[in-house]
Amino acid sequence: MPSSRRPDSRHPHGTTLLPNINDLKTRSQIELADLPNPEQINPVRIARFDSEDFDAKEGKVKVTKTRHLMYLEGYTLPLRLHNKRLDAISRILGSENTEDWYGRMIGLTAGEVEEFGKTKIGVVIYPFPIDPNALQTCQRVISARAGRPHSAFPATSPAPSDHAASAALPTGPGGQKVSPTAAGPIGKENAAKVIYALALRERVWEDLLAHLKRNGADQGCYGVMPFEVPGHVLPWAKQLCRDLPAMKNIEMDPFVKKQIAAWEPPPLPPANEVIDKATGEVVKTDAAPLPPDESDIPF
Repeated sequence: MPSSRRPDSRHPHGTTLLPNINDLKTRSQIELADLPNPEQINPVRIARFDSEDFDAKEGKVKVTKTRHLMYLEGYTLPLRLHNKRLDAISRILGSENTEDWYGRMIGLTAGEVEEFGKTKIGVVIYPFPIDPNALQTCQRVISARAGRPHSAFPATSPAPSDHAASAALPTGPGGQKVSPTAAGPIGKENAAKVIYALALRERVWEDLLAHLKRNGADQGCYGVMPFEVPGHVLPWAKQLCRDLPAMKNIEMDPFVKKQIAAWEPPPLPPANEVIDKATGEVVKTDAAPLPPDESDIPF
C-alpha cells in the first residue's frame, strides 16, 4: 500500500509527520486534562458568561437549542452550564442570581459524569466553598504548564496606573457624586466594620472587590490592604450589603477588635529578651540589651 505521507524535504525521511492526535481534536469546553491538578481540587475564579446555539434532534426533528457557558480566569475554553452545575454553583455561592457570581471562586475536580447515556470520569464542581488564598498556588501551576509567567493570570484586576489614580473619583451607587475627601483611605475601623457586614452575609472582601469591578468603582482598590482603599468604596459596600440578607449572627465589637488586631504588627520582645536566630527561641538575659545584629543587611 502506498504511503499516505507527502514528500517533504523538511523531514529527514522526506515525509511530513502528523502531530499528536490530541492536538488535532476539536474541543469546546474545559476537560480534565486542562486542570493543573486533575486528582485534586482546582480553585478557579468566574470571569464571564456567554451562550451559543447548537443543532440537536428531538426524535426525528432537527431543532436549534441554546446552551450557556461560563468562562474562568486563566482558561481559554468555557465550562458548559447544565442544570446540575448551575444548582451546585448557586448553592456554594449562596445566590441564584448569576450577577452575584462574577469574580467569585469555585473548585473544579474529577468525578463521575454522564455523557450520552454512559458514565465516565470528567470535570465536576467541588461541592464546598473555596478559600480565595488557594487560587494563587493553583495559578502558578497553570502558568508553569502554559510556559507563561504567573502574572499572566492575575487573581484580581491589575493596579491602576498613576494616570488613572489621579482621575476623578468614581460616582457612588445611583450616580451620585462622591466627596473629594473620599480619596483618602477608609481606615482600619471602617474596613473592619465592612468585613464584619460582609461576614454576616457569608461574603468576603473579594466579593466586594468583584462588586466594585462590575460597577467601574474599583479604582485604587488593588495592591493595598482593606483599610487603605479609598473612601468612595464605603457607599458601594453599603449598597452590596443592603441587597444581601444577613445569614449569621455575629457580635460586632469582638469581631471588629479581632480584625483590627490582625492588622497590627507583632510586638517587639522586651529589652531583656533576645531571639536566638539559630533556634528561634526567646532567651532572657539580665545584661544590657545588645545593639541589633545588622551583619546580614547589606545596606
